[in-house]
Amino acid sequence: AAPGAKPAGQASPAIEYILVPTGSVRAGDVLRVLPGEKMPVDGVVVGGRAAVDESLLTGESLLVAKEEGSRVVGGTVNYEGPLDIRATATGAQSTLAGIARLVSEAQGREAPVQRLADAVAGRFCYGVMAAAATTFGFWLLAGVHLFPHVLDPSDFAGKC
Repeated sequence: AAPGAKPAGQASPAIEYILVPTGSVRAGDVLRVLPGEKMPVDGVVVGGRAAVDESLLTGESLLVAKEEGSRVVGGTVNYEGPLDIRATATGAQSTLAGIARLVSEAQGREAPVQRLADAVAGRFCYGVMAAAATTFGFWLLAGVHLFPHVLDPSDFAGKC
């Protein structure tokens, strides 16, 4: 492996296993993923049985059984048993890259309902301030003269 390259797993062109950097894995390569390792790429199980933690994608804490023919997603964790997987998607084509791309796009644009809420909130704020100023002006200029009992403490205490 190249110096500083992060191992992706062990590729098995025949029976011989070698460490390869994740960046050099191509669709169709067969990789062995040992217990405790993350799936380096999206793929399909071609050998072995294991329990995989997919909580990264689903939020579900229970392990998912994987056997020949099962799909695995890059970034999920193999918890028991070695798995041989055939890579189907790497890098920008992987499931996780797709999710990251969708989240980034969603954060980059504003929903129509958000624009409506912003417009209404702006007008509502000015309306509330105008109502507060009008109420203050009324009570300052006419309120005490029109309603003198408002400041009478006996009205607050009640009649005993």
